[in-house]
Amino acid sequence: MIRSSSTALAFFVFAAGAMVAPGCAAPIESASSESENVLQEAEALSVDTDGDAVEEAATSDADIEAAADEEAAGAGADAVGDAPSDIGCGLRKTVRARIKDHFDANGDGKLDAGERAELADAVGGHPRAKLAFAKMGLRVRHQVFRHIKWAYDVDGDGTLDDAERAALSSAVQARCEARKARALAKYDANGNGALDDGELRGAIAAHMKDRRDRLVSAAQSFDANGDGKLDESERAAFKAAVVERYKAKRAAVKAKYDTNADGKLDESELSALKADIRARFESLPPNE
Repeated sequence: MIRSSSTALAFFVFAAGAMVAPGCAAPIESASSESENVLQEAEALSVDTDGDAVEEAATSDADIEAAADEEAAGAGADAVGDAPSDIGCGLRKTVRARIKDHFDANGDGKLDAGERAELADAVGGHPRAKLAFAKMGLRVRHQVFRHIKWAYDVDGDGTLDDAERAALSSAVQARCEARKARALAKYDANGNGALDDGELRGAIAAHMKDRRDRLVSAAQSFDANGDGKLDESERAAFKAAVVERYKAKRAAVKAKYDTNADGKLDESELSALKADIRARFESLPPNE
């Protein structure tokens, strides 16, 4: 098994200050309030993190199980969720504003202690609370983003210092800007540099269709009764296949990075793995 400390793979919650800046806003050096901290985390989680970074991080069996649970929960046409009011990255209304509006139950324009606690539960992956993201049409993968953050913890101390946080912030922002540019190039028919109401509706419809098609394709071979969704037993079979895929990837990663062939990854080998994850996250474009 790939060696990793529980500290290195701990989820960097907002209270620890390991925050990233919002997707397409100017980077925030450090949050001045608990509300700002948790909003930064929520916004970063909502930035597309598709890819295989979670498979190539130093994952324990527990990490693999959690990642597979999350992937299985999001599989099949029944997991598409509601259509969002935007497609993110500030094309119309920023992700941060949408998240804040959703959790501001009393509508006073700020998050009080109770509202902030609800958002913190959602950010931390609480099964009930994280459904709020789906209701907003936002897809978040806590386990994937957790491992991406692990890769940016260059010194391996279990937290992100200012330089590490800035590097991750820059990468998240660049991915968001790339996604925004692609969406504008594809859907801004009149070339005015923004999406009007009709263009935005078309972009959202195309985005939701693409997402549905991808989820259906991923789960199709497990949909034994062909009803377009996964029942409990079908989803369990899907999850089992995901777990095996992650374990096979972990074995391949171990073989690739265990350069001294001692059966584990030492600090220098883990550093090489982290560097490759960061490079891929910064070079591969996000999905629309």
